[in-house]
Amino acid sequence: MSKFSDDMRNRGYSKEEEYFHKKDKEALDRLRTQAAVQRTEMEEKNRKKEYWMRCPKCGSNLKEETYADVVTVDRCANAKCGGVFFDGGELEILLQAKNNNLFKRIFGA
Repeated sequence: MSKFSDDMRNRGYSKEEEYFHKKDKEALDRLRTQAAVQRTEMEEKNRKKEYWMRCPKCGSNLKEETYADVVTVDRCANAKCGGVFFDGGELEILLQAKNNNLFKRIFGA
């Protein structure tokens, strides 16, 4: 038996009370887990609102630019920054275009 079980019996608690105490603890743990999941989901949702299509360098808006109907990248609207950012898979598309000699057609290089 656990120390907790022995301690409860010494205080006059029955097996039934121990059982319900255990069930209450499990229910609280489930509620804490659910609350943590909801908090994480809300953080992700709100973070996306704050930072969606924002430049990670300067915080200005990003605009999408498509090159030769091959790849779409995000470019900072702030002329002083002008950063170019790739979403997942866009760099691979660009590299594939380079390997297939589409690079010259896209960028004239």
